[in-house]
Amino acid sequence: MMEYTSVANPVWFDASHSMIVVDVVFPALSDTPVKFNASPKDSMAYGREIYADIIAGKYGAISG
Repeated sequence: MMEYTSVANPVWFDASHSMIVVDVVFPALSDTPVKFNASPKDSMAYGREIYADIIAGKYGAISG
């Protein structure tokens, strides 16, 4: 599983609310946040986990 240390600024990607764009820090890549599209259907477990945590309110309100 890809390690991430920060998740911020969630915004709905589309009107059907099927995906969320969020800033994520993946230490293996950089200390700089990157845009990440979180989805409940992501092929990677960490993508589904980030999406579920955002939906649960762990990272604040979802804009858009």
